[in-house]
Amino acid sequence: MAWYLDIVSPGWEGAILGNYEYIMPIPKKYRFGIHYIIQPFLTQQLGIFSEKKINKQIANKFYFLLKKKHTVLYNLNYSNTSVLPQNPKHKLLLNLELNLNKEYDELKQNFSKNTKRNIKKAKKLNLNIKDTVKNIPYEFYFHNLRFPFSPKEEKLFKSVIKESVNRSEGIIKVCTDISGQLLSVAFFINHKNRITFLGSSSSKEGYDKYAAFYIFDHMIEKYSGNDLSLDFEGSQTKGVARFYSGFGSVPTFYPQVSNKPFKTLLSIKKMILKTIKTNNVCL
Repeated sequence: MAWYLDIVSPGWEGAILGNYEYIMPIPKKYRFGIHYIIQPFLTQQLGIFSEKKINKQIANKFYFLLKKKHTVLYNLNYSNTSVLPQNPKHKLLLNLELNLNKEYDELKQNFSKNTKRNIKKAKKLNLNIKDTVKNIPYEFYFHNLRFPFSPKEEKLFKSVIKESVNRSEGIIKVCTDISGQLLSVAFFINHKNRITFLGSSSSKEGYDKYAAFYIFDHMIEKYSGNDLSLDFEGSQTKGVARFYSGFGSVPTFYPQVSNKPFKTLLSIKKMILKTIKTNNVCL
């Protein structure tokens, strides 16, 4: 959606073919005197979007546009995978999704033994799951992240959640113990026929009490039996992917286009400028 791109990639552009029949968002940035394209924060897939069928001829027009630009990193959506030309400069990345069109008891049969066991342990602890759109525990979320956000990323994350809640599409789940102590929080966006997982965070006690397992089990049970997909949004990290696949999710793959030499050039320029700045401060 345009509102989402407006937040995560201000000033984004669009490559359009025909009368808006095919559209590709172009997330541009400007640094060191160079305009370049890089995948925005909190955005797993972009690529070509159309209500019409995308063939190789159409895909090539957009693909070569990316090659002409200074493309550092760009992820196309999985529907573009089969129509892209064979090229060693793009690789396939893993995503995991769960179709919720079956009843919960049937979906649960596909949970792994480990996942079932951990959900059972969490239930014995009498954990509670609640929805909230007020007093969102951002401080808890950011403090307990395994890989901390930068201040800029924190601001973007808050903006995405705030706007999704304003549009009645944001879902925030909090898990507490029997005393009301916060153990875990998870964020989702429910748009059309897809529930997209944006991130979760658990305290050490939350990990010990399997709070994240309990939240995902709750989501699957609540939305089961509907024409919806739960999109886990990843992951390339084996341990995280194992956690997602434990809920019976299935793999889908999407292509990533990258330009490593140009990415290296940006990194070198950044390092040089940082050194110059540091030396000037020392003087």
